[in-house]
Amino acid sequence: MAALLQFNGVEIDRAGILSFSIEAGATRVLQVSLPEAKAAVIDVALGESIPENGEMLLLGQPLQAARPGSIGWVPGGGGLISNLKT
Repeated sequence: MAALLQFNGVEIDRAGILSFSIEAGATRVLQVSLPEAKAAVIDVALGESIPENGEMLLLGQPLQAARPGSIGWVPGGGGLISNLKT
């Protein structure tokens, strides 16, 4: 199955160098040493900031080519409004 989101040698100041992929329907847990590192990885994945090095692909295309808002995330501790459907 093709990767939905792929990090190839993505260097993020607080999180180090990351290489992983996420397939459609998969669930992943992001474990890093500091909350700031987790926020930095999420910011890069959402296209809010640019990594120092490496490439990110969304459906095989560079993340920069994707429409803004193409990627979203739900925090592990919840955060959604209970009466809304996702």
